[in-house]
Amino acid sequence: MRVFFATVLLLLAQPAAAQEEGGLSDIVFLGLDVERWALIFTFFMAGGAIAMARSAKQQNKLAKAGLNFAVDQHIAQILVTLHGRWHSEELRDSREKVYHFLNEVQQEIIERNPDMKSVAITHQASQDCPKSLTALSVADIKKYRMMMRVVGFYELAGYLVNAGYIPEKDVIELLGGALLTLGTVFEGHILDMRKLPNSSGKDFEHALALIKAAQKVEAAARRR
Repeated sequence: MRVFFATVLLLLAQPAAAQEEGGLSDIVFLGLDVERWALIFTFFMAGGAIAMARSAKQQNKLAKAGLNFAVDQHIAQILVTLHGRWHSEELRDSREKVYHFLNEVQQEIIERNPDMKSVAITHQASQDCPKSLTALSVADIKKYRMMMRVVGFYELAGYLVNAGYIPEKDVIELLGGALLTLGTVFEGHILDMRKLPNSSGKDFEHALALIKAAQKVEAAARRR
């Protein structure tokens, strides 16, 4: 039932209505526009085998194995849907804008500090991006909102993780590299958004949780 509910979320999530005017708070749910294409979950039941089992213990083992198999299939289908959405044309355009934006910020850093190492450049970019994003939200709100769709996508994925519908490690393995980029570009900006008077203080909390998890995995890998 929990996986079924997760599927309903994926099917019913609709694009946020575009607005011509408004502050940063208008984009909190932008990007939660998962396409309305159906996930068909197939249950493989081993009823005949269970009926032939000679003991309650054997039946219990078979039932658990069948349930685990069905759950694994459901999780796999949700992950396939997320992967397909991530590579959709709409989000591809948003991703390209994010990567182009980050590249511009990094190039400015390199011009100021030609000898700076890549790790230091990434760290400095995470410090410079919030101010640049705030400026972009004023100068080009359309581009800004398109970029924020990427955050919205991860907010939905993070919600499904937090609610227990899909494992965190699977999402990180599937999209972890992009999560690190997301953290560099948006983490500081989201934290700044939370300081605004009309903020709940929990803007994109699930996306931030995924970012933190991916950063921990990356840090652990570097220590090996």
